[in-house]
Amino acid sequence: IQKKEEKALFKKVPGFATAGQSTQLIVGASAETDLQIIKLTDSLYQGYGLKRVYYSGYIPVTDDARLPQVTQPPIIREHRLYQTDWLMRFYGFQADEILDPAHPHLDLEIDPKLAWALRNRHVFPVDVNTAEYEMILRIPGVGARSAKRIVAARRFATLNMETLRQLGVVLKLSLLHIP
Repeated sequence: IQKKEEKALFKKVPGFATAGQSTQLIVGASAETDLQIIKLTDSLYQGYGLKRVYYSGYIPVTDDARLPQVTQPPIIREHRLYQTDWLMRFYGFQADEILDPAHPHLDLEIDPKLAWALRNRHVFPVDVNTAEYEMILRIPGVGARSAKRIVAARRFATLNMETLRQLGVVLKLSLLHIP
């Protein structure tokens, strides 16, 4: 409202938080699931237009017996939440695709993209010569840069193992269909 009023008076009015807003979530201080955290994250991105959500694992600061005893979450949980956040922001994943009520916690042994692929084996192998860019992005080991290179290179020739190696693609053979 203030910006609209100022815009009526002045030619140039800086936007509110033009660089964007961010927030930080402390993870593990309460019994929230990873599903609850990524749904909250998703709603912050969608509803408030946040640019970034940061995660920090809870670190107990005292052993006072009068305080609730909360153990420190494993550091890998924080890392997996960052990976999930990246998948939602840059790879087109929805929160409901990554976790669901039947699987409310991220697997600490494997990254979220691989976990999604393992739960969705019916989608694989993916033919990199015909697949949509969005599907190529979902292949574990293939990042945004490699996916763009694949789409660009296949305009000129059919891709094979050697071509993909030259493009710098991390090859996970069981998930790709390559002639």
